[in-house]
Amino acid sequence: MSEMFDLAIIGGGPAGQAAAEIACAAGLGVVVLDEQPRMGGQILRQPPATLGVRDWLPGATYDDLKAQLHRTEALDGLDWRGGISVLGLFRQADGFQLLATDRDGRMTIAARRVLVAAGCYDMPTAFPGWTLPGVMSAGGVQAFLKSQQVVPGKRFVLAGTHPLQLLVADQLRKAGADVAGVHFAQGLGAMAGQLLRDPLLPLGNLRPFRDAAAAFANLRRAGVPVRFGQRLVRARGSERLEAAEFADGSRIACDVLATCYGFLPQADLPRQAGCAMQRCERTGGIAAKVDRWQRSSVQGLSAAGETTGVAGAEIALREGRLAAIGILLADGLLSESEAEMRAAPTRRELAKLQRFADLL
Repeated sequence: MSEMFDLAIIGGGPAGQAAAEIACAAGLGVVVLDEQPRMGGQILRQPPATLGVRDWLPGATYDDLKAQLHRTEALDGLDWRGGISVLGLFRQADGFQLLATDRDGRMTIAARRVLVAAGCYDMPTAFPGWTLPGVMSAGGVQAFLKSQQVVPGKRFVLAGTHPLQLLVADQLRKAGADVAGVHFAQGLGAMAGQLLRDPLLPLGNLRPFRDAAAAFANLRRAGVPVRFGQRLVRARGSERLEAAEFADGSRIACDVLATCYGFLPQADLPRQAGCAMQRCERTGGIAAKVDRWQRSSVQGLSAAGETTGVAGAEIALREGRLAAIGILLADGLLSESEAEMRAAPTRRELAKLQRFADLL
């Protein structure tokens, strides 16, 4: 017989953690399932406990997310299950059945309600030479740096359209790698134009603007070229990557080319369960469609974070809070007025953060 929980959360990233904290505090029986052995999601990528990694994610960039992680890990009554892949999500009369696997085999888990907070993945982009060994996603490179403090190459070129390139390049530089350049396909004018249209945007989003600006300044001081309006057209090499080629004809020798053209929602489970979906016009991909309490069109099934559209970890965390408050409201543990009062600060924060996400 399957175990029965009040709430099953699929995904141990910021959205799942924030929801678990609120749900556990209200006395719900909560299980969190994630493919990674440790909680944190892709944004934090906790290293395996056996590695004894020191100075994990130093600096202020991840402080708020790490604080949320530590609070969640300390929760009494939370059933954390890492190293588990959820393959199926099925609606039943009394809730949901989850079909999952781990290294020991298959299992089923039952829950009255489910929150899918499965995150996102790097948008794959095909171009000549993209299958050569040495061509990676920027997110993949960052995963090596975060989880194991491994620099997966010697000389790096970063190319794409997303500001994450700046952070990854700076992290590589700090780890001792040779960063040959960061190349944005869009011109600087296009990025500056958005700020000119909304000049107060940085005031409500100081942390992400500060982090991106600091990374840019660090790279410039270190002599790392950051170029705009340079479109990647080809990865060159015979048996493995040897150089990156750009539309202006320039070639840069490297053994790792890290690309970043954005991210796509991990929304296969809500889609499988029959949820209404929506196309993400700004970032691409298909996401779960939710209401103001993160509830999907399938009763008892909520979604939060990148599963509802890629917008970053800070937004995901707050959507996780809203999802949990919405679940307490649906269970009768909060009145409508109590739920609205608890949600109000989070909604104000979301409004500010969403303006920055639209810039990406």
